[in-house]
Amino acid sequence: MTTKAPDISELKEIFDNYNTLMAGGKIEEGLDLRSKEVKKSTIEYMKDEEGKVMTESMIKSMLPVSYQIDHTENKKSGNVEVNCTGTFISQDPDDHGKQMKLEFQLVFLKEKGGWKIGDFNLLGDPDHIERSKNQGFEDEGNYDIQDSTVVGGRVISVKFEKDYTLVAIRVTNQEVLVTLPKKEELETEDFKTEELVPWSLVEVDGYPHQKDKLKVWGLTIKFIEELDPLA
Repeated sequence: MTTKAPDISELKEIFDNYNTLMAGGKIEEGLDLRSKEVKKSTIEYMKDEEGKVMTESMIKSMLPVSYQIDHTENKKSGNVEVNCTGTFISQDPDDHGKQMKLEFQLVFLKEKGGWKIGDFNLLGDPDHIERSKNQGFEDEGNYDIQDSTVVGGRVISVKFEKDYTLVAIRVTNQEVLVTLPKKEELETEDFKTEELVPWSLVEVDGYPHQKDKLKVWGLTIKFIEELDPLA
C-alpha cells in the first residue's frame, strides 16, 4: 500500500517545531520528531558528557536561521524528500557566528501514523559551486577512452542539441558537464528523455576528460531512486 504524500505545509510545520525545540535546548523533545533510527543513534552519542556537548553543538550548527523550500519529491518508498536553501550560523572556531548559505535536504518518513524527520543532510553553498570553465561541447578526442568513470547526482540543466545532449549534474559542491548521445539515441523503453529534467537523479558511465575533471563523455545514463550516501 502506497503512503499518502503529505501537504508540504505539514512537513514544514514539523521541521519548524524541531528547530524551535532544538534551539531552546529541548533535545529530547526535538528527537521525538526524528525517525526511530536517528533518535536511537543520537542518544547513543549522548551517553557521556563529552558526547552530549558535541552532539548538541552539531545539532545547533544544523539549525537554519531562515530557509526556503526549493523542491519536494514523493519517492516510491513512500518517503518525501524536501530540498531547501537556508542561512546558517557557523560554529567553526575560525569564523564562529558568521552567517553562511547552504543547501540542505530533509527526508521525511512515516512511522506509527505520523511523519518523522529521517536524514538531514547539509550540502554545499549554491553560490560557490565549482564548474568547468568551458561549458561548451568538446568532441570525443578530448576524453580519455582508456579510462572510465561513474557520475551520480542531481540534474541541474539539460540541452538537447542536434548531434548530442549536454547535461549538468550536481555532485556535492561541483557540477559535472556530461556529453551524451542525441535525444533520439537516448530514448529507450527504460529511459524516457521527457523525464530527464532538473531535480531528477541520474547515474552516468563514461570517459573522463583528459584535462578537465568537471567534464565527462557519457556512454550510458540511467535514472536512480536515490544517491549513495557513501559516494
